[in-house]
Amino acid sequence: MNPNRLVTLAAAVGMMAALPSVAADGAGGGYLFAHMRTGREYGHLYFDVSRDGLTWTQLNGGREIPLSPSYFGHPYITEDDHGEFYLIGAQGTPPHDVVVWRSRDLVRWSHVVIDKSHLALPEGFVNEPPWYGAIKIFFDRPSRQFMLTWHAERASTKSNTERWESMRTFYVLTRDFKTFTKAAPLFDYRGEDAKMAQIDASVHFHQGMYYAIVKDERWQESAPGTYKSIRLAKSKSLTGPWSSPGAPLTPHWREAPTLVPSLDGREWYLYAEEYPKGYRMYKAASLDQPGPWREVPLKYEGVIRHGCVIRINEGVYRGLLAADKASPCVAARTDGRTPHN
Repeated sequence: MNPNRLVTLAAAVGMMAALPSVAADGAGGGYLFAHMRTGREYGHLYFDVSRDGLTWTQLNGGREIPLSPSYFGHPYITEDDHGEFYLIGAQGTPPHDVVVWRSRDLVRWSHVVIDKSHLALPEGFVNEPPWYGAIKIFFDRPSRQFMLTWHAERASTKSNTERWESMRTFYVLTRDFKTFTKAAPLFDYRGEDAKMAQIDASVHFHQGMYYAIVKDERWQESAPGTYKSIRLAKSKSLTGPWSSPGAPLTPHWREAPTLVPSLDGREWYLYAEEYPKGYRMYKAASLDQPGPWREVPLKYEGVIRHGCVIRINEGVYRGLLAADKASPCVAARTDGRTPHN
């Protein structure tokens, strides 16, 4: 890999469409929505920003964010305790490489390629290149480790129904993106959810507890009350044991959930894709509030598909606005360095 290779973010920086001016009451930052779109834009990266999490404005005039010439994936972002952002996705030609990009401002990025041997699964399960189970990344502040989660299928399925019913969530842990734990199942549900198919799981930490939002991927015949809905499990430990997931937080036929607190910390916002139509938003006063959560109207352009929402502080938000007006000569270094080097 050429350590001096640069990928110019002309579209992402120099040609971004003008955004609304910063509101006087917007001192608390806002949100970034990193996502894909539908049709030929599926698998490509797009950014939207919002002050309130409800009304969204496209960056880059609605054009693709050229993070890498061969970027491909379901974007997911986490922030560490030093204000560094980490975006996980893929790039290259099939079966693609799993890549972690790092940035302090969401404009300039470095990256590291993860050796796919670190994602090797226990016997009986197989990964699904090029997507690698919509792989996600979570920085755990208490342990200062990164957790990567993704879903994978059993190797012996004979039909599409069996394939999706066989999906389970796996994880690895790392501190430096060089050394990883062995891939292991994240959930060990019991009772009526013992055979729950799981996809799109992501982990969150709040007030001493871990929360995992996950799609129940079973079909209606297997789970008439919870099929194809978003559910939430809890644990006192990063790797479990996890509670059985509660009642659905969303209607059926939702996936790709992403969860953030409101700016004032009084509510939680859950975004979930009503595939392939786009995202819906649901909110609750507490992560312990039983489902269903209340739906709230969203305003955005086009069709937003599989992605994630993160909170960003005022400095980062203003930096994105400033990048909207910057020169196209600004570039993002993609030098392949390990993020902690």
